[in-house]
Amino acid sequence: MTLVLESLSATRGGRVLFEDVSLTLAPGKSLLITGPNGVGKTTLLETMAGLTPKANGRVQWNGAPLSCQNTCYVGVKRGLKAHLTPQDHLSFWHTLSPSRTPLQSTHFEALGLDRVWNAPLGTLSFGMQQRVGLARLLLSRADVWLLDEPLVGLDASTQAILLRALALHEEKGGVTAVVSHTPLQASAYLTLETHVPSKAGLYARLKQESDDVALFC
Repeated sequence: MTLVLESLSATRGGRVLFEDVSLTLAPGKSLLITGPNGVGKTTLLETMAGLTPKANGRVQWNGAPLSCQNTCYVGVKRGLKAHLTPQDHLSFWHTLSPSRTPLQSTHFEALGLDRVWNAPLGTLSFGMQQRVGLARLLLSRADVWLLDEPLVGLDASTQAILLRALALHEEKGGVTAVVSHTPLQASAYLTLETHVPSKAGLYARLKQESDDVALFC
């Protein structure tokens, strides 16, 4: 069960964010994606998850296209509704999991969600909302976890719980790709840089637009 990115590229507004990203993650391995703001780290995760169209390349899991059934994606937006409670959100995600064990607030005591089980998300702190989003990992049976800045807003004890969950996932043969500005232990690293077109490519493009401009390249 191997995750493979092959010549993956993405654009936004006609601008190339990244191109020709290729890597392989074997079972139990993790990937830390780093780089400056705006270079496409979140877009890379969303492209892997199938949420953003790729310009080129492919993402495969065990020789087949990576599907939503194989993936648990938790992004910075988290997909939470302010008027719904942790119980509402987690009950919905629970119906999408293979487990038929009744969902109870006590399952999330370690995250402190049992104390706010019936409180609207809009009344909770950013950190508590982050915990609700990350609680999806405790419900997921997906092989591939894609996480965007999962440690932001979490206190030290909750960060430790998340890191332990990641370690257990990898021990079971799962694969994790994480975007994080906070240093994390990882098996592999990918640093995205600002994409700069080659001089030859830039010259050719400008020459097509204006020979006068091309003279000054």
